[in-house]
Amino acid sequence: MRNLNSFILVLFSSLVFSQNTEVDSLSLLLTKAKTSYEKANANLQLAKYYERSDISKSKEFAIQSLQYKSSDSLQAMGYNQLGRVAFFEAKLDSAIYYLEKTKHFFLSINNQRNVAKVNISIGAAQLKQAEYNKTIQTLTESATF
Repeated sequence: MRNLNSFILVLFSSLVFSQNTEVDSLSLLLTKAKTSYEKANANLQLAKYYERSDISKSKEFAIQSLQYKSSDSLQAMGYNQLGRVAFFEAKLDSAIYYLEKTKHFFLSINNQRNVAKVNISIGAAQLKQAEYNKTIQTLTESATF
């Protein structure tokens, strides 16, 4: 039993240490970023990192990533992240709004694969809203890509 407790303690501490290391390296990346692209990208990576553990921090970093008008693709990913955050917060209208902005960008560059991925997220939000006809339409559209 004592060996099991020791093993669990070592495993837990290594998990916590590795998580802190990742946050530290992303934070360092953010502080050393010189260009707006680097700053937006670092904020976006931090937003994705915090998505499952601290939704408010994820939202903060996603909003920060949008402040740097560095590239359209990073803007789209920032909106996508805000859509995911809103989905996890059960703010489904906001989730669909941000996901539609993401989809619009991918349509403008004719990136059908990412349009299909975003449609799946939109369909999930519509399903949670009990908008079954819209869900079927959106997911069918996604399947055509």
